[in-house]
Amino acid sequence: MLVLSACGSESADEVYSEALSAAEDMESAEVAMDIEMNMEVADEGAITIESSNDMEMTIDPLTMYMKGTTKFDTDEELGTVPGMGTEQEIEMYTVDDTMYMYNEMMGGWLKMEGTGMDAIAEMAGEQPDPAEQMKLIEDYVEDVSFDETDDGYTFKLETDGDEFKELFDKLMEDNQASELTEMLGANGQELLDNMDMNSLALEYTIDKDNYQIKGYNMDMDYTMEVEGQEMKTTQKMKTTYSNINNVDSIEVPEDVKEEAIDQGEMGF
Repeated sequence: MLVLSACGSESADEVYSEALSAAEDMESAEVAMDIEMNMEVADEGAITIESSNDMEMTIDPLTMYMKGTTKFDTDEELGTVPGMGTEQEIEMYTVDDTMYMYNEMMGGWLKMEGTGMDAIAEMAGEQPDPAEQMKLIEDYVEDVSFDETDDGYTFKLETDGDEFKELFDKLMEDNQASELTEMLGANGQELLDNMDMNSLALEYTIDKDNYQIKGYNMDMDYTMEVEGQEMKTTQKMKTTYSNINNVDSIEVPEDVKEEAIDQGEMGF
């Protein structure tokens, strides 16, 4: 069902190897990430979460500044997401394994370290690591479509069944597991283990001049059973990289450091 079609003078394997090497050597970038997630339970209604984030990041060491918006839209019968408004502004810094995140409900900055920081970082989509994104198709280069344009190359993988179940499981582990497990409670991991993939599509855009990744798109559609009812989830993610290797290490402003309340002092 999936076809390899090398164009021009370079094969898909050659371009992929160069692109993976460039991704592994990437030192910094500006990243724009848009995510839309819809969760629908039969006879119960649906929740849609949309987030749009702009980031500046360095990779080693990892430093980041992110600002964006997350919107929640629920069917009337479901009400609103507990503790959250219908729209939330997000702003955060990550430096030296410490995150500073602006909390709208508090009206100030919160300082987080350790597992608390990790969970929120994952839910905010903090880690658009280009090398990890490229490695997702490392074992499937022979199965993806490959095209050449005037200024770049495109890899595409599309499937509507379980042919790539291992890849789907990896995507769920990297992108969804902690978030959905948190939302679904104690039985979350069991539910994740019993997901069925309906469709999966990945697309990579590679610069022809330097083999840097310019874009990464992911669409997933899957179902699972929740308390005897089927829940269908669709997720669309679009990531764009720019200003590659030209971003300086992020520093947290002194006023943010001074204002921030330590998470540990708040008892959670």
